[in-house]
Formats: sequence, structure tokens, C-alpha cells
Amino acid sequence: MNLADNSHDMLSFLKSMPSNPEPFVVLDLLSMFFDPFVHIDERKRMLGLCLGHLDRLAKESGGLVSVHLPSVLSQAEKELLEMVTIAANHTYHVNIATEAPISVKLV
Repeated sequence: MNLADNSHDMLSFLKSMPSNPEPFVVLDLLSMFFDPFVHIDERKRMLGLCLGHLDRLAKESGGLVSVHLPSVLSQAEKELLEMVTIAANHTYHVNIATEAPISVKLV
């Protein structure tokens, strides 16, 4: 279920989440912050606020935040990724290699 379409929605959602003993999962956090039409300073400000709320929630129960990166990162996107990496307690990098589709001849 997608509860946020942009960085402002994400911040609003995280602000409203009460701390509780159940862990949380946020999928593809940075997708909300890659909008090139929003100035990078605003995106950084919003991400910093969101990371603060994620930290607040993690203190009670822990959680998982994933990011999916485009194949080529702009300088702005690298800066946003660095913010998340610095804020993380642990990082795990998983690269999923995709193979070319295999043609199958049906007889």
C-alpha cells in the first residue's frame, strides 16, 4: 500500500505515526525525494526531517528502510543517499542482477 506520493506526504505520514513496539518497514524511501522539479535544498530538508522521525520510531521497535537506486545517480541523488547511509545504524547492499530473457522455441 502506498501511503505517500511525495516527500511532503512521507513527512506527514511519519509525523502521524505513534511510537509502538512493532517494527516498521519503509520501501523505496528515496523515490519520494528524487523529483528534479523540487530544489535539492528542499529535498534535503524534507529527508532530514523524515530521517529524524524514522529514528524516533526505530528507538522503540526498530525497523527497515529500503532504497532502490536508479542505474545512474545525479550528484543530488548521491547526496540524498549519503544522508540515508549516515543516518542508518546498519547498511546492507543487495544488487540483484537481471539476466537477459531466454528465447524458447516452442515445437
